[in-house]
Amino acid sequence: MLFKKTAINIFPNPVSDNLTITTEFPAHKVQQTSLIKFELYDLYGVKVMSLKSHVANSVNQLAVSNLIDCVYILKIIKNSEVIQTTRIVKNQGENYCSTVKWSSQ
Repeated sequence: MLFKKTAINIFPNPVSDNLTITTEFPAHKVQQTSLIKFELYDLYGVKVMSLKSHVANSVNQLAVSNLIDCVYILKIIKNSEVIQTTRIVKNQGENYCSTVKWSSQ
């Protein structure tokens, strides 16, 4: 028997208004009470946004337009286990994340 892999799509990245996260878990990996959490952290490790879903196969949106332009870390958590961590760039223009020091190396 072939098992389908978990599919998580995050777009657009960079984002300016709404970050869309689609999740599709194989039936054999989903419990009726599966809790999926999406947590967005700034570069200091402070949680700036959180969203919960009890639907494993879904389309979710985080409204990020009120956040400053910067780099954030998105953690996707299923039943208390981090299953994916992704860097998200919030960017509406050229004045982008003045607190981040970029290395040329």
